[in-house]
Amino acid sequence: MKKRSGKKLENLVKLIQEALKDLPQTKIFQNYKIDNKGGRSSAFGTKLLTVNSF
Repeated sequence: MKKRSGKKLENLVKLIQEALKDLPQTKIFQNYKIDNKGGRSSAFGTKLLTVNSF
């Protein structure tokens, strides 16, 4: 089975980051880690947190 590289997803995340980075209600965390239910750490490449008032 061919392994997918995830480059399309990485490019999409990069575009979203560029679009939202200058908004004051947006926070971008790189190499973000959380603890899962088993107590082990899981890593995310990017976490975007934004608040919209729509």
